[in-house]
Amino acid sequence: TDAKRTERMRVDFIANASHELRTPLASLLGFVETLQGAAKDDRQARERFLGIMRDQGRRMARLIDDLLSLSQIERQEHVRPQTQVDFSDVIRQCIDALSPVAKDAHVRLHLDIPAKLPLIGDRDELIRVVENLIENAIKYGADDEGAETQIEIALAEQDGQARFSVRDHGAGI
Repeated sequence: TDAKRTERMRVDFIANASHELRTPLASLLGFVETLQGAAKDDRQARERFLGIMRDQGRRMARLIDDLLSLSQIERQEHVRPQTQVDFSDVIRQCIDALSPVAKDAHVRLHLDIPAKLPLIGDRDELIRVVENLIENAIKYGADDEGAETQIEIALAEQDGQARFSVRDHGAGI
């Protein structure tokens, strides 16, 4: 029945989410124990481990944000946004946040967006979508490892609607 199928999906989802959170948490705890023990006086190891711990903490934060977003979507499934948002500004904000990640990955972000493009939407949700698409392109869109690659990010108004695209040159996910 639909109820059983929905319940099974929820159980699977919780199991998957728990697994996804457990991995970075185990990594964080392992590095904390190492820094408290064997690597306590090793400055080089400490710097490397702290960087990894920061990345794992950010990964957990993104996973939690995704879970909260899904919960919000379920609660407001039929509620349409009412506020006007400048989508160009949203994209620029995401580019600013992801530029260091792109630089570290030898990725150049090429923008083709108008100065302003207002639309009705939820700013936080738009930020999540844009960040997710650009971050995935940075992570998985490289041509050759080590070589600089380019990601094209475009926004245009087309037939009264916003058309947003992120194009990378990788094999795809």
